[in-house]
Amino acid sequence: MRLLRISCMQGKGFPEYEGQDMAPADNAVSSAEDAFKQPAGPWGYLGAETAAQRGFLNSVVRKKTLTPVNLPEATLAASRECFTQASDKLTRPAAGADLVQRLKEEASAYTERDTRVVAARDKWRDCMKQTGFQVSGPQQLVDKEWRAGADAGPSPDEIATAVADEKCTQQSGLAMIYFPVQWGYQRELIDQNLQALTEYQTQFRARLAEVSRIAANGAS
Repeated sequence: MRLLRISCMQGKGFPEYEGQDMAPADNAVSSAEDAFKQPAGPWGYLGAETAAQRGFLNSVVRKKTLTPVNLPEATLAASRECFTQASDKLTRPAAGADLVQRLKEEASAYTERDTRVVAARDKWRDCMKQTGFQVSGPQQLVDKEWRAGADAGPSPDEIATAVADEKCTQQSGLAMIYFPVQWGYQRELIDQNLQALTEYQTQFRARLAEVSRIAANGAS
């Protein structure tokens, strides 16, 4: 992306442009203690130690503070145009990406309505109620705004709720039921849309090959 934008800007007559308004490649970084993805979701909570230490915001992305860059408006306008051109060239084919997203959402919706998952979630809810937490489902806990900011640590209430979530996930067997059911629906939807997905895969591989070429030879 950086090489394409710089090449585009030079072609537009901005030889001094070196990506000054672009964020560093490592702008968004996860800290060492946030090395794996969020353990909580509609399947409940996975990981007793994680629940006891980190609560519901295990994967917090910390962004580095960027130094403001002052560029003429004409340069910024051209840079935005070059960003659009580079994005069109490198990003995933829109139709294929939309299909993948739609199938993902459909599989999740089918999973949520599946009677096996519903029964397990009812057991999870009863367990949480007995522990002193009145909630409709595990996703409600993930969606809750537990902290004032990304740098804030978990409160005792958040930790207690996460620990209860993990315990009830184990007792109800929710995660053990949720994931196989979800994978089954995903496999079914993939089989139903195999031709379109194969075409998308071919297009995506072509984009990846272009990215590799740019990385090896530059944007020209």
